[in-house]
Amino acid sequence: MKKRRKVKLFKKHLEAVLQRPSADKEFYTNMHSITSWYDHYNSAIFDNKLPKFDEIKIKRIHGAFGQVVYTIYKTKPQQYILEMLPKYPTKKIFLETLAHEMIHLYQMKIRNNTGNHNKLFYSFKNRLNYLGLQLSR
Repeated sequence: MKKRRKVKLFKKHLEAVLQRPSADKEFYTNMHSITSWYDHYNSAIFDNKLPKFDEIKIKRIHGAFGQVVYTIYKTKPQQYILEMLPKYPTKKIFLETLAHEMIHLYQMKIRNNTGNHNKLFYSFKNRLNYLGLQLSR
């Protein structure tokens, strides 16, 4: 399937999900939702080039909706861990947070970038806006 068609189909699917009445209610995070949406985003936004996180944790985080934690080892490759909150105010915030953290993984693992909120990070803003999602700090 061509990339443009794939992105249009995903946009339609995402719009339908966000229009459901449950989308405005609190969203409880689970591994299935993280991995499923990760695969959707990887296909539509990153053309399936983004590797999986080494580990995923659902835990309380102070001062953030999510984060990518990376560990540098002397004898083995760096490890990238996704940390997400147990619940979000809405499903849209969960989806925006996951996309946000995936961009950080792309910066660090694919582009060997700092992972900061820089020009490369914000270069994804138009793609996410097209899908109906916001990219913010």
